Amino acid sequence: PMTIDFDLDPLILQIRDFVHAFAESTLRPLAREADEKGALPAETIKQLGGLVGNRASVMPDERADAAARKPIGSMLAVVGSEELAWGDPAVLLNIPGPGLAAPSIKAAGTPEQKKRFLEDIFDVESDEPRFGALAVTEPQAGSDVSNVQSSAVRDGDEWVLNGTKIYCTNGARAEIVVVNATVDKSLGRAGQKFFVVEKGAPGFKIGKIEKKMGLSASETAEVVLD
Repeated sequence: PMTIDFDLDPLILQIRDFVHAFAESTLRPLAREADEKGALPAETIKQLGGLVGNRASVMPDERADAAARKPIGSMLAVVGSEELAWGDPAVLLNIPGPGLAAPSIKAAGTPEQKKRFLEDIFDVESDEPRFGALAVTEPQAGSDVSNVQSSAVRDGDEWVLNGTKIYCTNGARAEIVVVNATVDKSLGRAGQKFFVVEKGAPGFKIGKIEKKMGLSASETAEVVLD
Protein backbone atom coordinates (compact mmCIF):
# COMPACT_ATOMS: atom_id res chain seq x y z
CA PRO A 1 0.00 0.00 0.00
CA MET A 2 1.04 3.56 -0.69
CA THR A 3 1.59 5.94 2.23
CA ILE A 4 1.25 9.72 2.16
CA ASP A 5 3.37 11.89 4.39
CA PHE A 6 1.41 14.85 5.72
CA ASP A 7 4.24 16.20 7.87
CA LEU A 8 5.38 19.70 7.01
CA ASP A 9 8.94 20.43 5.97
CA PRO A 10 11.07 21.43 9.01
CA LEU A 11 11.80 24.81 7.42
CA ILE A 12 8.07 25.47 7.01
CA LEU A 13 7.47 24.50 10.63
CA GLN A 14 10.07 27.00 11.81
CA ILE A 15 8.60 29.78 9.70
CA ARG A 16 5.06 28.87 10.76
CA ASP A 17 5.98 29.25 14.43
CA PHE A 18 7.71 32.57 13.73
CA VAL A 19 4.74 33.98 11.79
CA HIS A 20 2.31 32.72 14.44
CA ALA A 21 4.28 34.54 17.14
CA PHE A 22 4.15 37.74 15.06
CA ALA A 23 0.40 37.33 14.56
CA GLU A 24 -0.14 36.74 18.28
CA SER A 25 2.04 39.57 19.58
CA THR A 26 1.44 42.22 16.90
CA LEU A 27 -1.68 41.57 14.82
CA ARG A 28 -4.29 40.34 17.28
CA PRO A 29 -3.88 43.29 19.66
CA LEU A 30 -4.41 45.65 16.69
CA ALA A 31 -7.26 43.80 15.00
CA ARG A 32 -10.27 45.54 16.57
CA GLU A 33 -8.86 49.05 16.26
CA ALA A 34 -7.79 48.38 12.66
CA ASP A 35 -11.29 47.12 11.84
CA GLU A 36 -12.93 50.20 13.39
CA LYS A 37 -10.56 52.66 11.70
CA GLY A 38 -10.60 50.82 8.39
CA ALA A 39 -6.81 50.62 8.11
CA LEU A 40 -3.74 48.99 9.59
CA PRO A 41 -1.13 51.30 11.13
CA ALA A 42 1.55 52.32 8.63
CA GLU A 43 4.26 50.85 10.85
CA THR A 44 2.53 47.45 10.84
CA ILE A 45 2.37 47.48 7.04
CA LYS A 46 6.10 48.22 7.00
CA GLN A 47 6.63 45.28 9.34
CA LEU A 48 4.66 43.07 6.94
CA GLY A 49 6.87 44.27 4.11
CA GLY A 50 9.93 43.28 6.10
CA LEU A 51 8.42 39.96 7.13
CA VAL A 52 7.17 38.85 3.72
CA GLY A 53 9.12 41.07 1.35
CA ASN A 54 7.98 44.02 -0.75
CA ARG A 55 7.94 41.77 -3.81
CA ALA A 56 6.01 38.92 -2.21
CA SER A 57 4.16 37.92 -5.35
CA VAL A 58 6.99 38.45 -7.85
CA MET A 59 8.31 34.91 -8.10
CA PRO A 60 11.70 34.40 -9.83
CA ASP A 61 10.45 31.98 -12.50
CA GLU A 62 13.66 32.27 -14.48
CA ARG A 63 15.87 30.74 -11.80
CA ALA A 64 17.07 27.22 -12.52
CA ASP A 65 15.99 25.90 -9.12
CA ALA A 66 12.46 27.34 -9.32
CA ALA A 67 10.89 23.95 -10.07
CA ALA A 68 12.58 22.35 -7.09
CA ARG A 69 11.53 25.17 -4.75
CA LYS A 70 7.94 25.52 -5.94
CA PRO A 71 6.32 22.83 -3.72
CA ILE A 72 7.89 24.33 -0.58
CA GLY A 73 7.11 27.86 -1.75
CA SER A 74 3.46 27.03 -2.39
CA MET A 75 2.99 25.30 0.96
CA LEU A 76 4.83 28.12 2.72
CA ALA A 77 2.39 30.63 1.19
CA VAL A 78 -0.56 28.57 2.44
CA VAL A 79 0.79 28.08 5.96
CA GLY A 80 2.01 31.67 6.27
CA SER A 81 -1.33 33.03 5.05
CA GLU A 82 -3.19 30.86 7.55
CA GLU A 83 -1.13 32.16 10.46
CA LEU A 84 -1.41 35.82 9.42
CA ALA A 85 -5.17 35.41 8.96
CA TRP A 86 -5.37 33.95 12.46
CA GLY A 87 -4.03 37.28 13.63
CA ASP A 88 -6.32 39.36 11.42
CA PRO A 89 -7.74 38.23 8.04
CA ALA A 90 -7.50 41.75 6.57
CA VAL A 91 -3.73 41.59 7.00
CA LEU A 92 -3.37 39.30 3.99
CA LEU A 93 -4.66 42.06 1.73
CA ASN A 94 -2.22 44.57 3.26
CA ILE A 95 0.93 42.64 2.36
CA PRO A 96 3.05 44.95 0.18
CA GLY A 97 3.81 43.85 -3.37
CA PRO A 98 2.23 43.85 -6.83
CA GLY A 99 -0.46 41.40 -5.70
CA LEU A 100 -3.02 40.53 -8.38
CA ALA A 101 -1.31 42.85 -10.87
CA ALA A 102 1.65 40.47 -11.11
CA PRO A 103 0.15 37.39 -12.83
CA SER A 104 -1.08 39.29 -15.90
CA ILE A 105 2.23 41.12 -16.34
CA LYS A 106 4.22 37.93 -15.84
CA ALA A 107 2.03 36.00 -18.28
CA ALA A 108 1.84 38.52 -21.12
CA GLY A 109 4.41 41.25 -20.46
CA THR A 110 7.59 41.76 -22.41
CA PRO A 111 10.92 41.48 -20.56
CA GLU A 112 11.08 45.30 -20.52
CA GLN A 113 7.56 45.55 -19.06
CA LYS A 114 8.29 42.96 -16.38
CA LYS A 115 11.39 44.86 -15.31
CA ARG A 116 9.65 48.24 -15.37
CA PHE A 117 6.42 47.27 -13.62
CA LEU A 118 7.65 44.55 -11.27
CA GLU A 119 11.36 44.74 -10.53
CA ASP A 120 11.88 48.51 -10.66
CA ILE A 121 8.71 49.57 -8.82
CA PHE A 122 8.75 46.72 -6.31
CA ASP A 123 12.43 46.89 -5.54
CA VAL A 124 13.12 44.46 -2.73
CA GLU A 125 15.50 47.01 -1.15
CA SER A 126 12.82 49.71 -0.94
CA ASP A 127 11.89 50.84 2.56
CA GLU A 128 8.47 52.10 1.49
CA PRO A 129 5.71 49.49 1.08
CA ARG A 130 4.26 49.57 -2.44
CA PHE A 131 1.16 47.94 -3.84
CA GLY A 132 -0.28 46.78 -7.12
CA ALA A 133 -3.94 46.18 -7.95
CA LEU A 134 -6.22 44.50 -10.46
CA ALA A 135 -9.30 46.37 -11.71
CA VAL A 136 -11.82 44.12 -13.47
CA THR A 137 -15.23 44.38 -11.81
CA GLU A 138 -17.66 47.09 -12.95
CA PRO A 139 -21.08 48.15 -11.63
CA GLN A 140 -22.78 46.00 -14.28
CA ALA A 141 -20.07 43.35 -14.80
CA GLY A 142 -18.70 41.09 -12.09
CA SER A 143 -18.55 37.40 -12.93
CA ASP A 144 -19.96 38.27 -16.37
CA VAL A 145 -16.67 39.65 -17.66
CA SER A 146 -17.99 39.71 -21.23
CA ASN A 147 -20.21 42.63 -20.19
CA VAL A 148 -17.28 44.93 -19.32
CA GLN A 149 -17.99 48.41 -20.70
CA SER A 150 -14.62 50.06 -20.10
CA SER A 151 -13.13 50.89 -23.48
CA ALA A 152 -9.63 51.26 -24.90
CA VAL A 153 -9.03 53.21 -28.10
CA ARG A 154 -5.67 53.61 -29.82
CA ASP A 155 -4.63 57.23 -30.37
CA GLY A 156 -1.27 57.42 -32.09
CA ASP A 157 1.31 55.89 -29.77
CA GLU A 158 -1.06 55.83 -26.80
CA TRP A 159 -4.17 54.08 -25.59
CA VAL A 160 -7.09 56.08 -24.22
CA LEU A 161 -9.12 54.30 -21.53
CA ASN A 162 -12.61 55.24 -20.35
CA GLY A 163 -14.72 53.49 -17.73
CA THR A 164 -15.36 52.84 -14.05
CA LYS A 165 -14.10 49.91 -11.99
CA ILE A 166 -15.32 48.93 -8.51
CA TYR A 167 -14.23 46.66 -5.64
CA CYS A 168 -10.56 47.20 -6.46
CA THR A 169 -8.41 45.95 -3.57
CA ASN A 170 -5.61 48.45 -2.83
CA GLY A 171 -6.74 50.52 -5.82
CA ALA A 172 -6.28 53.91 -4.16
CA ARG A 173 -2.74 53.31 -2.93
CA ALA A 174 -1.48 51.19 -5.81
CA GLU A 175 1.57 52.21 -7.82
CA ILE A 176 0.21 50.25 -10.80
CA VAL A 177 -3.27 49.01 -11.65
CA VAL A 178 -3.86 46.32 -14.27
CA VAL A 179 -7.14 47.14 -16.03
CA ASN A 180 -9.11 45.08 -18.53
CA ALA A 181 -10.87 47.12 -21.21
CA THR A 182 -12.69 46.39 -24.46
CA VAL A 183 -10.83 47.05 -27.69
CA ASP A 184 -13.45 45.41 -29.94
CA LYS A 185 -16.91 44.96 -28.35
CA SER A 186 -18.12 42.67 -31.17
CA LEU A 187 -15.66 39.98 -30.02
CA GLY A 188 -16.95 39.80 -26.42
CA ARG A 189 -14.30 38.65 -23.95
CA ALA A 190 -11.90 37.95 -26.81
CA GLY A 191 -12.02 41.66 -27.64
CA GLN A 192 -10.64 42.69 -24.24
CA LYS A 193 -7.02 43.45 -23.41
CA PHE A 194 -5.14 44.22 -20.20
CA PHE A 195 -3.45 47.57 -19.65
CA VAL A 196 -1.06 48.72 -16.94
CA VAL A 197 -2.01 52.14 -15.59
CA GLU A 198 0.52 53.89 -13.37
CA LYS A 199 -0.32 56.12 -10.42
CA GLY A 200 -0.55 59.74 -11.53
CA ALA A 201 -1.57 58.94 -15.12
CA PRO A 202 -3.75 61.72 -16.60
CA GLY A 203 -7.44 60.96 -16.09
CA PHE A 204 -6.83 58.25 -13.49
CA LYS A 205 -9.01 59.05 -10.47
CA ILE A 206 -10.06 57.32 -7.28
CA GLY A 207 -13.76 57.37 -6.43
CA LYS A 208 -15.24 56.17 -3.16
CA ILE A 209 -13.57 53.82 -0.71
CA GLU A 210 -16.03 51.08 0.23
CA LYS A 211 -17.34 50.69 3.78
CA LYS A 212 -17.53 46.92 4.16
CA MET A 213 -19.13 44.53 6.63
CA GLY A 214 -15.85 42.66 7.09
CA LEU A 215 -12.14 42.94 6.30
CA SER A 216 -12.53 46.65 6.94
CA ALA A 217 -8.80 47.17 7.37
CA SER A 218 -8.38 46.29 3.70
CA GLU A 219 -8.79 49.12 1.19
CA THR A 220 -11.44 48.55 -1.50
CA ALA A 221 -11.70 51.38 -4.00
CA GLU A 222 -13.61 52.64 -6.99
CA VAL A 223 -11.33 53.49 -9.93
CA VAL A 224 -12.39 55.99 -12.60
CA LEU A 225 -10.64 56.08 -15.98
CA ASP A 226 -11.21 59.26 -17.99
